[in-house]
Amino acid sequence: MLTKSAYFKAVLSADKLEHQKLNISGSVFDEIEAYENQIAKKSAETMFKVDNRFVYGFYEPDSQTYKLVAFKGSGQR
Repeated sequence: MLTKSAYFKAVLSADKLEHQKLNISGSVFDEIEAYENQIAKKSAETMFKVDNRFVYGFYEPDSQTYKLVAFKGSGQR
């Protein structure tokens, strides 16, 4: 089964929910994607949330291991 998702970044005013033109820093998903793009060979990828962290998992065929990497956001792993 193929699933799709989309997300966007925006800053809205608290009172009227109007768009505010401000710089937005990268999200934890941007950090995970940057990490993911550095891995040449991978399969069986997954991502899930535990407490306040997102965990990215993947199988690395060269070492025959399944790796889990936790991300807190703001450049913290």
